[in-house]
Formats: sequence, structure tokens, C-alpha cells
Amino acid sequence: MTKLLRATAFRAGALSLALSAAILPAAAQNGWNVGNDWNTPFGGALILAGHAGVDLLTTMRRFAVRVTGIGEADADGNIWSFTVDMTDLRPNELRSWRLTFVSGALFAYVFQVRANEGTTVTVTSLDGPLNGIAIGDGMLVEQVQMQRPAPQMRGAAGT
Repeated sequence: MTKLLRATAFRAGALSLALSAAILPAAAQNGWNVGNDWNTPFGGALILAGHAGVDLLTTMRRFAVRVTGIGEADADGNIWSFTVDMTDLRPNELRSWRLTFVSGALFAYVFQVRANEGTTVTVTSLDGPLNGIAIGDGMLVEQVQMQRPAPQMRGAAGT
């Protein structure tokens, strides 16, 4: 069995090298930029990509959830919480997780979870309210660090 796996891996690697050897010269002859120089007059580039430098062994916890209820609006009419269709969440298990809407009026909007209690999820005020949320909206809740722009310094030289 080990011989078969080694032979298969060798053939796959040889095929990849053969394809690269055949494609790269032809692409260069046809005016395609081979590499990562995007300043090409031909309008395109052939980029070789892979998973180099990516730690594939770490796991990222991620849940797909649907909105089943909308929280009460505050005094200003803003919505900060909603209920989801997951019932096995521990209190504050989702604290600081990233929440990305994948459907509905808030499609592609990203929020940070402030807290969760039971099936109720509340977001922080850093990303604004959930105004526009609707029952049935879908989202991904992921255990990843929110990427925020660096704060600007006030009174810096030249400002």
C-alpha cells in the first residue's frame, strides 16, 4: 500500500511539474507576465499559488446560524441583539467572535459579538447597530480576531 501511495504522489508531482513546464513558457510567449509583477501592459498575469506559510493544522471554530428573533430597540431606535437557531451555546461562548452576514439587508457587514446568553446574541457598538436585520438572515460566527485599522494619533506633526 505504501508503494502505491508513493507512486501516486510521485506521478502527481511529475504531472504538476510537466504542466508548469508546458504552461509557463507558452504564457510568457503570449505576453502574459509570469510571476507577481502587476505592472504589465498585457492586462493579465499568471500567478502560481499555494498554501506556503499557512498553518493548516490549527482549527478555527465557525458556526452558520440564522436569525430567529430580533431584540428590542434602544431609546434611539437601534437594534443591538437578536436570537439564533443554535441551542447549545454556553453563556459568553461567542464573546469577541466575528459575525459576518451572508444574506439579507446586512449582507457582508461584519460585527463583533459582545455577549451571548442562551440563544440571544448581542454585538458591540464598535461596528454600529444591527438596523436592517430580519428574521431568516444568515450569518457566520467565527472565532477569529477582528481586524481593525490602527487608531490615528491626534496632534501628530504635520496634521
